Amino acid sequence: LDNKKQEIPLGSQVPVEDYNKTPFKTSGKLFFSLGGRNAACTASAVSKNVILTAAHCVFSGSFHENFLFCPQFLDGEGQKGRFVGKNVFIHSAYQRSPRTAQSRDVAFIIVGEYNGESVGDVVDTFDVTIGASYTFNHLSLGYPGNIGGGQKMIVSKGRTSRQRFSGSPNMMR
Repeated sequence: LDNKKQEIPLGSQVPVEDYNKTPFKTSGKLFFSLGGRNAACTASAVSKNVILTAAHCVFSGSFHENFLFCPQFLDGEGQKGRFVGKNVFIHSAYQRSPRTAQSRDVAFIIVGEYNGESVGDVVDTFDVTIGASYTFNHLSLGYPGNIGGGQKMIVSKGRTSRQRFSGSPNMMR
């Protein structure tokens, strides 16, 4: 968090005054339609007009619909706008068989502008690293329904490690 060591309790609410700070400012709630009902996940801006989320948030045997990204979502409001999803991209292995391709549970969504501005210009972007170590410190940001009813950003920190799951050596935990 801004290059300062800070203790974060597991599953703690992000203070409202920190929503405009790195890394929280790039994240928000992703709304979508799934089989005729509304659902939501978490996403983060990773470039000017692209957000990153989990593939299971965009695909469950068929692609979900009506994507709407609300950065810095708080108590029912998208603090920094509402960006409509235009195109969704997932790994073809995940699309063929999500259960056997869990290490490919990643999706990118191209989003439109809001009031003439791109999501990356409004909230900045996360850096995406590919091919890095399997072991690193990380922060997980999300809007879990069981904490605050999905209305507030929650943060947890941890350390990843390389482990084997179901015969796959490349899954993260």
